[in-house]
Amino acid sequence: MVIHDDGSVSYTMTKLKQAQIKRQFKRQINTTVHQMTAGGKDMPKSYRSISYDDDITKFDVRVDRAVFDSDMMEPMYAYALYLLGGYYQMFDGRSESQVDVTVNFIDDSNGQVFQSGNYQQAMQQMNALSF
Repeated sequence: MVIHDDGSVSYTMTKLKQAQIKRQFKRQINTTVHQMTAGGKDMPKSYRSISYDDDITKFDVRVDRAVFDSDMMEPMYAYALYLLGGYYQMFDGRSESQVDVTVNFIDDSNGQVFQSGNYQQAMQQMNALSF
């Protein structure tokens, strides 16, 4: 591990360790996806299914649009997907500026994307809210 003058840290690991960490992240992503689509307390009510690509750069979230539109918190759950995808990509070797995760919200009744966002925008919004 190397701590740089700007406060950033570089960590060198073996390919085996990197693969292990990436598998752990994918398990966590699968767990989170299951929890988010199962409903329950403190979970989105509109999410019907979530799929993602192998390199965790895109999530497609199928939702019950009426429920989604009736609760302003529903889109906020996407931040968990941005963060999980972002961390996965960092452990895959991307720099913070290269990391990006797109989350598409798809109306489950007609298959149309009606809202989309990305990691870089979400991080800018979170930083703007920081105290």
